[in-house]
Amino acid sequence: ASVATGGVGAVAAKIEATLGKMVPLLIGFLASLLGLGGIADKIKKIIETIQKPITKVIDWVVGKAVAFGKKFTGLAKRVGGKIKAGAKKLGAKVKTKLGIKEKTAEQVEKDKKDRLDKGVAAGVAAANKFAGKPVAGKVLSPLLAVIRLRYRMKSLMLVPDGDHWAVAGEVNPTKQGTSKAKVSTGEESKWVGNIAPHGSQPSPRPGLWSEHVVPRGYVDAVLRVSGYAKTSKAEYNEMHTVLTYREARRTKDFGPNADLSIISAVKSRVDKPGAKKGVRFADSAATAERAFRTLAHGAVMRTIRAVETEHAKNGSTRAGDGPKTQPSPDETVVRSAADQELAVIERILASRGSG
Repeated sequence: ASVATGGVGAVAAKIEATLGKMVPLLIGFLASLLGLGGIADKIKKIIETIQKPITKVIDWVVGKAVAFGKKFTGLAKRVGGKIKAGAKKLGAKVKTKLGIKEKTAEQVEKDKKDRLDKGVAAGVAAANKFAGKPVAGKVLSPLLAVIRLRYRMKSLMLVPDGDHWAVAGEVNPTKQGTSKAKVSTGEESKWVGNIAPHGSQPSPRPGLWSEHVVPRGYVDAVLRVSGYAKTSKAEYNEMHTVLTYREARRTKDFGPNADLSIISAVKSRVDKPGAKKGVRFADSAATAERAFRTLAHGAVMRTIRAVETEHAKNGSTRAGDGPKTQPSPDETVVRSAADQELAVIERILASRGSG
């Protein structure tokens, strides 16, 4: 192996050491055989003379071996490349003989979408065998595993959507379809009330919503009045949220005097050109921040009321640990989430020079 890779030095040293050990043995043998004394030096010179052409032969053999090793390595690479190219050409010829055509990029994408649609539809159909009945995820998951393999999907999983199972699939695009099978106990409430930065909340979070207690729109209004750009996606993800049931989120965000309508009103006042004094959201950064504090307090109270409303409707029949006697998340958790979010907002405002 050393010779083939060019390691001549190691081979030559080994041969030289071996010959060196043989010399005194030969001298001693001849001297004792002939009964001669003091002839060691002469015999040594004779043997060294004989050794020279042998050494040359060894060097020649080693040199040829190295050259062959290098040629063999290069040949192996060239042969390997030709084999790969040949296999590719052979594969193309076989496809041509069988009438198989190479797919265009558009055809590849269409194939992915078709497999995704069929896989999700098959998953929903499998779940619908339990239509109207509570069923555990561990019962349906093996069925989805078979469907995922059949349609060569990256993933096919169950995701609670309200009180029914949805089937979410991925090939390269993703898709979700809701079934008629109901979610069994304990699936929804695992993470409700969890407080964490929005970007760090568990995902997927079945049946739950990552709620910014204080809406981002309020923060953007303060920044806009102060002459700064609105919050970035990274800043939005940094703000702490609390996981609530989706129905509580809908109560808080939609309808009259809800988050989205208030944000819209604030935005229109901030953006309104030439507005008279008292009509705009604020006339300075300081008054904008005071208005923000008032709005933030209102957002906290709306979140608490939304959770209580959702609990009044669904708490007595909530799946999980049995009927819930207290709203979840409770008022203490909501206020804690708001305090942690406001601390992040303070840092954002201070970094822009608005704090």
